[in-house]
Amino acid sequence: MQTRWDTVEVDGDAMRIYVAVPDGAGPFPAVAVMQGRGGVEETIQTLTRRLAEAGFAAAAPELYHRQKDNVLEEVEHLPPGHPERASKLAGKADQLRDEELVADGAATVAHLRSLSGVDAGSIGVIGFCQGGRTAYLLASAVPGLGAVVPFYPSALWTAGGDGPPPIERTAGITAPLLAIFGGDDRNPSPEDAERIGAELTARGKVHELIHYAGAGHDFMNFRGADRYHPEAAAAAWESMLAFLRKHLRAPA
Repeated sequence: MQTRWDTVEVDGDAMRIYVAVPDGAGPFPAVAVMQGRGGVEETIQTLTRRLAEAGFAAAAPELYHRQKDNVLEEVEHLPPGHPERASKLAGKADQLRDEELVADGAATVAHLRSLSGVDAGSIGVIGFCQGGRTAYLLASAVPGLGAVVPFYPSALWTAGGDGPPPIERTAGITAPLLAIFGGDDRNPSPEDAERIGAELTARGKVHELIHYAGAGHDFMNFRGADRYHPEAAAAAWESMLAFLRKHLRAPA
């Protein structure tokens, strides 16, 4: 496996992308990994590498690239869920705009397609929490995706700037979608998950929903001692890989 930081230009600004590519010539299916509020931190980098270990080229863009502050460095030593960390990261997340997220996601997908050894026709998107929301948004806005997997997508009913919120863009989704939830989560809650599923069904979208009993929000995050649910995380990861392999024509 090879890892590196690449840089692309989006709307006149430099955006770094953490890239992990399997060894070998390929062609590999590829996955864009959308960060949570903590940015492309250790958890996101680790999950990106795990995708490469599973045979996917993977790329995680730094979606805060337009914000010129030191907040991520200031909270780096704080664990997930810490009040100071949560407050400062909420301020960063509130500055994100959906049209910019779409531009960043499209640039990441285009960068993956440009990489040697990548199967340009087999590109998916996954994301966690805020990144799950971004993945859902991109599913409706970036053409040519083969699969989308939002993990516990929060705030689907909230717009970032002008335009409709992600849930109201469901009609534009063209890729099969697997949404993964914690059964004990409150954001999104089980009721929210039912509403998401109902909207996808009403719009005739190919989708699956999986709920993991006993798991709360951010249960994939191994850095959060009070959040991480190893059994649910392991099962969810395998479900995601199976879904990606099915829809991105990837070897098992």
